[in-house]
Amino acid sequence: MSFLFDTKNILSHFLTKLLKVSMFISASFSYAVEIDLSTPKPVSSSLKAGGLLQLDLARYDEAWGDSGTKGSDLTLRRMRFYVQYNVHDDYRIRLQARLYDNGDAKIEDAYLQYSMPWLELYHGKMLEPIGLENLTSPKWMVANELSLISDIISPGRNVGVQGRTNFGPVHMQSGIFRNGRERVFGDNASSRETTGAKGDFNLAYVLRLFIPYKFYEGGLLHLGLDAMQREVGGEEVLLRTSANVVADSYFFAKTVGGVDASSTLGAEVSVLWNSLSLQGEAYSVRFEGSQTADETWVDGAYILATWNFSSHRNYLRNEGAFGQTVAESTAIPVELFGRWSGAGIKSAINTDIEEWTAGATAYFKKHVKVSLNFTRAERRTAGDHSENYALVIRTQSTF
Repeated sequence: MSFLFDTKNILSHFLTKLLKVSMFISASFSYAVEIDLSTPKPVSSSLKAGGLLQLDLARYDEAWGDSGTKGSDLTLRRMRFYVQYNVHDDYRIRLQARLYDNGDAKIEDAYLQYSMPWLELYHGKMLEPIGLENLTSPKWMVANELSLISDIISPGRNVGVQGRTNFGPVHMQSGIFRNGRERVFGDNASSRETTGAKGDFNLAYVLRLFIPYKFYEGGLLHLGLDAMQREVGGEEVLLRTSANVVADSYFFAKTVGGVDASSTLGAEVSVLWNSLSLQGEAYSVRFEGSQTADETWVDGAYILATWNFSSHRNYLRNEGAFGQTVAESTAIPVELFGRWSGAGIKSAINTDIEEWTAGATAYFKKHVKVSLNFTRAERRTAGDHSENYALVIRTQSTF
């Protein structure tokens, strides 16, 4: 499978220049701020706290190799707590922690946001701004999990600085992050837990542009472009995904060694038309470094269609992502969907992976939803063909 680009050298050069220019623009904006101390505003502040609980009852079948799971499983998929402190309309401090069913806990978000009329600045640990599906909160995603390609390319949450602004109808999100402490894509997999190891302070540059266009009452078009350049420092990169059909493991995993840098380009499109929603993204990833890295790349895409009864999807214009589904009557809102996603991994042994997911979600009042997802995943490589299936019932409560 090859969805997008073949000119790797031009791509890498273009990405590097474009991202550095956007970083310079954001930095220039930030240093142009003037604070008038002679006219202080009355201090007003607010404190919010909340959380998320997701439980999955899953049935897995036809596990591939030794890495899959057969039988049934009841798991704590997500448990998060957050505290958010707002001062005026200018400052926001957010802390979010995640608890795991083995008793472990981890800080996911810890950042300060400063808002101006023309620019929002974030610094700390946060989700990197890439991808429409990736930036939609797990609370409000249509499917239970990310598509294959979104799962593979997502860098997760890392420490860095991010700026958000808009030029007329064009919104820009850009940032510089320390590469790879949260997720394994683009990470120094062989030295991930070693303080001071080679490449620990490699940087990642991320740029996202999108245009939301309202073409009539109840209709909206979203167009977006994504670019990402990640320094790896000659270490390993692990490409992996669970494909939504295995628990606590990977349906597909491949290590790419000797990677100096990776470059990603992507495109987003979504159309909302009252109860109907169509959404899709495509990405291409190239690597630089050793001969193995130079000869490895990933292309992938997904297409998602949804139909809402007594409700509609809520598009967050300034975020370029989707929020909580909005009820249109007193009836229980129901959402039906179908999604295809696929990725082709080109290397010494080529691999194609695909997944088909269909399901339904019911929203009970504002804070409870129940979803049913059925997924079929397929993996094809030289002399090997495997299929996995999963049926997952998820209950979610927010507070």
